[in-house]
Amino acid sequence: MKIDFTQMSDEQVMELYQKTNDDCYFNALYVRYISRLTNYAHKFLQGPDLEDTVSEAFVCLIRFKDTYIPGSKFSPWAYTIVKNKCLEVLRKKRNFQQIEETSWLTESSFDLIKTMCIQEIITEILSIVDMHLSDQQKEIFKLRFLKEMDNPEIMEITGLTDIAVRRSLNEGRKS
Repeated sequence: MKIDFTQMSDEQVMELYQKTNDDCYFNALYVRYISRLTNYAHKFLQGPDLEDTVSEAFVCLIRFKDTYIPGSKFSPWAYTIVKNKCLEVLRKKRNFQQIEETSWLTESSFDLIKTMCIQEIITEILSIVDMHLSDQQKEIFKLRFLKEMDNPEIMEITGLTDIAVRRSLNEGRKS
């Protein structure tokens, strides 16, 4: 029996995939999202890393399909997995380069280097999306990702409500 996926939302397809483990549902999502997720990953990576990372992200979609919450939007979940995989690759590259260049450092210094690399990556990412964010979103993103503050701390500094902080983060991520 051939299933007509054109009449089904991404969320419906994912929920059926969770329930049945039938690869035809995953294949439908793959066809719908391979180009979108590859284009999104291209913001972070190029070359063979790009293709490998997107492939790994799809493996994660399969492996962690049970973490998808039925009723929620599928695309933000999928994009988050791709983004995390891209950042993981960037971190590994930066850490490897730093370790090669600083082999004389003690083991305790590596934690500092790791933290610095992560902050540098976050700063680069923020500078890329900086063009698309409002001043308020920029401030919230910097507090969240550079200063590693949680929502209550951001609320205290900015005077915004929890919903406003979440909305700014969510809208900023979409930008």
